[in-house]
Amino acid sequence: MRKAAKIFTAALFAAALGAVASSAGAEGSFEGKWKMSIEYSKKSSSGPLCRGYLMKEPMVIKGHKVTGLLRHDMRGAFYLNGTISPDGTIAKGTAEGTGTAVFEGKLQGTSGGGTWQETATTMCDGTWKATKM
Repeated sequence: MRKAAKIFTAALFAAALGAVASSAGAEGSFEGKWKMSIEYSKKSSSGPLCRGYLMKEPMVIKGHKVTGLLRHDMRGAFYLNGTISPDGTIAKGTAEGTGTAVFEGKLQGTSGGGTWQETATTMCDGTWKATKM
């Protein structure tokens, strides 16, 4: 009976260790540089201030942090700051600089996206997409 209990305990420990390793591997899979783009909704893109965003530098994920620099020829830059959970969810990310915005979404594998909403007077909103570089 003791031998069976030892085998069961060893199997349980191995399964738990495998789950921890799998979780750690999933977190690390998002790390790296991501190409990001923003597409504004038709209702908000009527003026020139709601067009022309370019990621001059990639969005970078390291650990649980999301950072990046988004530039607009007419309005300056947004500095991205957010966190990403192990399942790829980005919640309540902020973009601040010459304006302010909030972004949320999810990454899966090597791509993902979500919503983008400016909170400044322009109120430009839309969606963002990202692909791993």
